[in-house]
Amino acid sequence: MARNVTFLGDLRGDVEGALLPISPVPPLSVSTTIDSSDHDNAVRLDHRTCVLGWQDVMQKSPVIEELRGALTTSRTASAFIEVLENRIRQLIADMVDGRVLPKPEANALRASVIELVAREALPKLRARSPNDALRVLDRLKAYGFAQLESERPSLERARASRFPAPRALSWPELAELRAAAEAHPDVCKLGSPVDSIYFAKELKDDGILLPDEVLGLYAACDGFDLSCLAVPQVPVFSLLPAAAIDTSDEGDGYPRRAAVFQGGDEIQLSVYRDKKKRWWLVYEYEYEPIAKKSLDLRELIRFGVQRMNVSVADALGGDLSWERFFGVSGRE
Repeated sequence: MARNVTFLGDLRGDVEGALLPISPVPPLSVSTTIDSSDHDNAVRLDHRTCVLGWQDVMQKSPVIEELRGALTTSRTASAFIEVLENRIRQLIADMVDGRVLPKPEANALRASVIELVAREALPKLRARSPNDALRVLDRLKAYGFAQLESERPSLERARASRFPAPRALSWPELAELRAAAEAHPDVCKLGSPVDSIYFAKELKDDGILLPDEVLGLYAACDGFDLSCLAVPQVPVFSLLPAAAIDTSDEGDGYPRRAAVFQGGDEIQLSVYRDKKKRWWLVYEYEYEPIAKKSLDLRELIRFGVQRMNVSVADALGGDLSWERFFGVSGRE
């Protein structure tokens, strides 16, 4: 004789019943047939994982309360994301604080975590910062929890509407890069245009500004990688993707700044604005500032294109070296 016992489905991976809309959300349960020989074990399932549903787990689990506390008390999403990552990393192994959980209890707790994210975290973060909500989805997806990916398109639209991209630059140098990407895809790789400049807001909140022209460049392409036409394995110039923009620390008379470009191995080019609102381009080697010059973005891109088009790689250490561009003694 078979009996039906209802318990919460396993939410690791693509499992039946795992896709959870944000609202409305009914109790999550999957009806599973258990043979009578297993009935004695089935009835001993913790009551929180049986027909009483996930609500009891949501209210009483210390794990859920910890997540809810991080969500409601922190002024930023980082604290919640840190707690969430720590918990899901353990739950992948059916563990909580070093204790191995019975499978049904682990299933219920995973379901409750996803449910809290769906019902509480995403709506709150969406209202405050859609990008933070997307960071939560990114972290879940990285650990194999893709149940809420259906929310990603609307969150991306919300982020784009809040921080729309400016008008894209339309310089001839960029047209040349597009032509090079079609003719030599192994040498020139272009990213798609950004639809949002949320990253500039995050940098600004951290005390680092980006020039309007640089934002216009990202509106044209979210990063590019150029190699030497003569020797394709040699990188010569790149615009970092918006999500990969780094920061260089203050020191040696230079303020904190945004590392937006790379000039090849161990070379990065950062930008900053001084107190007189003048923009500067800084040449760094192995993360140490070497020299600076007034920022002329179009000149910089033109120089990078010239480095890409060299027919002899030795030119990269001569007239087309970064030392020559910045007017300093050679290092390349």
